[in-house]
Amino acid sequence: MKIGWIGVGNMGKPMAKHIQEYASEFTVCDLNQEAAVDILENGGKWAETPSECAKDKDILFMSLPMPQDVEKVSTGKDGIIESVKPGTILLDASTNSLSMVKKLHKIFDEKGVEFLDCPVSGTGAQAKEGDISIFASGDKKLIEKCLPILKSFSKEVINVGRFGNGMKYKILANLLVTIHNTATAEALWLGELAGLNKNDVYNTLV
Repeated sequence: MKIGWIGVGNMGKPMAKHIQEYASEFTVCDLNQEAAVDILENGGKWAETPSECAKDKDILFMSLPMPQDVEKVSTGKDGIIESVKPGTILLDASTNSLSMVKKLHKIFDEKGVEFLDCPVSGTGAQAKEGDISIFASGDKKLIEKCLPILKSFSKEVINVGRFGNGMKYKILANLLVTIHNTATAEALWLGELAGLNKNDVYNTLV
């Protein structure tokens, strides 16, 4: 199976390394080639552009930080849209927006590309251990078809229903993390005001 991966940052790289073991041919693309050195040393191929990475692939992943990055990689100059073939499965594991996910789904659907919205939940350390969760949304049969490869880098693949729901769950998960982090910081501060050692408070309560 020929697989392409675009984006080898804090989350993308460990996920890509798991996927590489699954692929018969693995191609990677990023703004920083040095970030992919170990992947290349393990037999991966380097693509200078998203378009080159997408060419003749069975499956293509994106793991990018922002919606504007996803749009540029997908439809910008030298983007995926220029070379991706009909029938390719494109999985978006990026931190995207709901509006962008829907926009790209429409564009790639017209090109005959099967698009899955599958953002992830977890940390870089969890991604390294294959211990993240995936919110997969879209065509049910397509999700089932992709389960083996998704499970190669995650502990849990959750089918959250119709296309776009994955990003909704991702946004809610990020909201809960933010609330938890804010509450933790507040507790540490209050503990310190009360004369407690903040490290002891953290180790005891968190």
